[in-house]
Amino acid sequence: MDLLLDVNVVIDLCAPRPQWHAAVRDVLKNCDARSARVWLYTGSVQTLIYNLQKEIRLARPAIPAKAALRIAQAELKAFAQDKHWLAALACEGNVFDSPDPEDEQLIKALARFAPAPSSY
Repeated sequence: MDLLLDVNVVIDLCAPRPQWHAAVRDVLKNCDARSARVWLYTGSVQTLIYNLQKEIRLARPAIPAKAALRIAQAELKAFAQDKHWLAALACEGNVFDSPDPEDEQLIKALARFAPAPSSY
């Protein structure tokens, strides 16, 4: 089974957020042990950078914004090194009527992971 990571899950691991870090780390180890592919959604890249930079600044307020941005980019680059990238498709973009556009995009992207009818 493959796994598509939500922004918050990535931030939980990269920030790290102590209350969730171990659980996320364990899930990723389990994926690795099962040779499952772990995916990141390309439509979330800006949100990933923004939220990780914000978490870095919350944890270490003395760090200037530009330095926090560089740290966030380096952390995410290292994290993404062994992940697969799920492309953002045009049909997943018009989600502005949704109460949570980001989650709506991921739900639409997840539909592409549905098993083929012949595999039921």
